[in-house]
Amino acid sequence: MSDVILSAKKLCAYWNKKQIIFDCSFDLHRSQILAVCGPNGSGKSTLLNCIAGLNIENLNYEKNRICIDEKSLSFYKEKALAKKIAYLLQNEEMAWNYTVEDLVLTGRYSHSNGFYSKSDYSFVNDIMTYLKIEAFKDRRIFSLSGGELQKVRIARCLAQEPEIILLDEPFVGLDFVYQAELIELLKKLSVQEKKSIVITIHDLNIVPSLTDNLMLLPKQKKCITGETGALLKSEILKEVYGCNFGFYNHPQYGYTQVYLEHSSVHKE
Repeated sequence: MSDVILSAKKLCAYWNKKQIIFDCSFDLHRSQILAVCGPNGSGKSTLLNCIAGLNIENLNYEKNRICIDEKSLSFYKEKALAKKIAYLLQNEEMAWNYTVEDLVLTGRYSHSNGFYSKSDYSFVNDIMTYLKIEAFKDRRIFSLSGGELQKVRIARCLAQEPEIILLDEPFVGLDFVYQAELIELLKKLSVQEKKSIVITIHDLNIVPSLTDNLMLLPKQKKCITGETGALLKSEILKEVYGCNFGFYNHPQYGYTQVYLEHSSVHKE
């Protein structure tokens, strides 16, 4: 079995015939976390939509450019793909005020025929215990804080028993405490549960504490992949964001931290 669980080769994607993703190539290894960063409009969410194999009106891409376990996305039927990949969208409107347990249980759909067994309920309860959310399993999701709801949505992803988890900007709107908890949870899922994770992040300063693997998406250009420390360089970030950045090492943890220099917007 190959160590590469997910790969893309010269992937291009178009919204309404406008090209958004340009010849994007990368490998995601088993138990690896890959952070994807770039300016607004560079195609971060579009990339996740493609990896998830979504069929979205006006989004065009070649599924054969993406492989899971050395098989093209087009090989997988919907339920089979749902057992491979779980996708946590950035924006999700909840139509029904489910209980926490019922929402997490929907993640078992790909393993059932719409009727949940005792083993499904047991599996879901184990996940809620693992994520330390079992205390509010009977609460309604509309009563949850942003951080609590994010944990519940991740629990739903885990209920699918996926090998790959895609997360689109999961840190947005979370305070520092929940951000720190989420960083530790994702690292735990990668190391202990052997999950492979692709995560889009706006805040570059979160990346060094989360993973050594980074992809930068400039607008209208090919992606740049490599080790986090190697890519957090002034000339590279200026190419991606069009701004001048400064750097310093975190005094306690030693991570590279990034800050935007004053009057730094790059003029072509």
